Amino acid sequence: MALTERIEMIGRDQELSKILDKITFGHSVLIYGESGIGKKTFLKNIESFIGDNEWKFMKLSIGEANKAGIIALIRQLYDTINILLPKSLASELSASAKIEYKKATLFGSKLPWKYISKPIGQLNIAQLKDLIVASINQAKRKDRLGNRKLIFIIEDLKVTPTIVKVLSDLFPHTQVMCCLEKEFLFNNSLQPLISTFPKTNRYELKPLSIGNCHVIVENWLETQDINFDKDSTKEHYVKWIAIKSNGVPSAIENMLLMFIDKDDVIALKDVRKLETEVGVQRFDMTIFIAILGVFFMAMRYVARGAGQIEWTILAGIGSAIILLYMMFRSKLKCQY
Repeated sequence: MALTERIEMIGRDQELSKILDKITFGHSVLIYGESGIGKKTFLKNIESFIGDNEWKFMKLSIGEANKAGIIALIRQLYDTINILLPKSLASELSASAKIEYKKATLFGSKLPWKYISKPIGQLNIAQLKDLIVASINQAKRKDRLGNRKLIFIIEDLKVTPTIVKVLSDLFPHTQVMCCLEKEFLFNNSLQPLISTFPKTNRYELKPLSIGNCHVIVENWLETQDINFDKDSTKEHYVKWIAIKSNGVPSAIENMLLMFIDKDDVIALKDVRKLETEVGVQRFDMTIFIAILGVFFMAMRYVARGAGQIEWTILAGIGSAIILLYMMFRSKLKCQY
């Protein structure tokens, strides 16, 4: 098992047990948490625990946000459970394709994708959504899953409004396991999807406890040839990573790997240089800036009423600076 997977599953037994119970009883689940907390690894472990005997897993890779992206989803469905081609489209197939269509209909086999990709491309987005739902329901009726339950896996539910509309129609017809960054949990455009998960089926992966962080670092040191100048430095190393990582698995991994190829003896000053961007908690200045903006705007009107030109100019400059800051911040969000 890779280092990342070993780290991210330590201390997750209770959460894993609860979610496995939900999945086993046919519920969909949403797993959310901050970046680097181990959501994708958690999904992978759920999949390995459940196994392929009773379940058919289908990982949806969300690509483009337009019609081409929806057709790509349909292609994934086609590879897994086949696609129910509407009769209205069957009449538009070529002569050779019609022969193959009749064979597929008669024997329940797949019509080659090369025959159906073109007519599917003529459908609008609403028709494509209906095609997805009809294909899933047909697969259930005709037992194309081999007595197994179909479960969709989406590693990142942060999708565009176009894909949201498609998935919101899909989710009621099948079981899903999804991951989402915590910061997007209350994103307005995603609410049609998030609302399909009852609150009892939404699970937050929280940072690991200090104790679990100690276990991870100590287990790691047992497998590595890392030399410390004294035992107290080694103890400080364990505590330092446990605290500085904020319990975020990817932060722990980043810090552990910093000494992996270091041949020199590790001293206390080396340990204290260990830092990581992952897991660093930053104060959100948005509310403070908004209050400051209101203050400057109010000061302009007060200064005008009192006839204080200097204060009016100062308030105008302050308002302009805050406006420039907000514009710059907006540009950064658009880029990233």
